[in-house]
Amino acid sequence: MAKTFRELLDACGQGEIDSCFNDDNFPLEPHLPGDDEWEVYEHRFPFAVHMDLGNFSSLERAGFRLCGPRRAMEFVAAHPELQLDHPIVVTAYYCELGGLYMPVFSAKDGKRVLTFGAVGSDFSPRFGWLLLCRK
Repeated sequence: MAKTFRELLDACGQGEIDSCFNDDNFPLEPHLPGDDEWEVYEHRFPFAVHMDLGNFSSLERAGFRLCGPRRAMEFVAAHPELQLDHPIVVTAYYCELGGLYMPVFSAKDGKRVLTFGAVGSDFSPRFGWLLLCRK
């Protein structure tokens, strides 16, 4: 049975959650035929990256798909230790006040937190980027 946004978010076990991460701003992507041919992949850039929409397009041209909130929350719930080691960026974004923002699962004072990073910002190589790749 498909889980709701709230059920998936609760399974992630976050101590703090930015209120902008909700099902209005990040509706769950539907289950589509062929979804099982793709798996969540954590991409790590070996260098600092200025992430903008052009970089998202480059990743898609390289054969990756952006990872929506449903698949990202399933991944984070299955791998809760990762965000304690390094921040994990969901490659979905929403627009607010003219800016684009991506959810970031990270840690603060030993707690799991969900915050946001701005599209168009610089990100260190410590960040993991959730993408979909063919199995």
